[in-house]
Amino acid sequence: GWAPGRLWSEPHDDFWKKALWAELSYDFTGDTQGTTAVNTATRLHLINVRGRIGFPVKDVVLFYGAVGGGLAIESVSYNIYSTKTGLIGVKPVLDYGLGAQVFFPLNPNLGIILRAEFMRFRRGYMDDILLTISAGVDF
Repeated sequence: GWAPGRLWSEPHDDFWKKALWAELSYDFTGDTQGTTAVNTATRLHLINVRGRIGFPVKDVVLFYGAVGGGLAIESVSYNIYSTKTGLIGVKPVLDYGLGAQVFFPLNPNLGIILRAEFMRFRRGYMDDILLTISAGVDF
């Protein structure tokens, strides 16, 4: 993530410094179903660029909304009596959702961020809803 509000706002304007974000995100989910003789394994990779705008509370918590777009790469492997068949597809994605971020400063230029997001990914006619929990470093 990157906080463009740090560059575009006045030095004394703490609200916009913390409220505007741009980020590159990667989400992954997978599923396996079936028996040992017949089964499928699905892997979904979501790569997105999104913008976030939020409401900072006490310089530590940020509640935000996010919207963006990107690509979904889905791979499916069919295993039928030890005969494997693979399929890979790529689709454009629109994503949007809500989240909360908590910032723990280590020094004036470095901190740890914990986030929880409820995001919806629209790919073609399909929708995926993910609850993601993540940790990162802010510098």
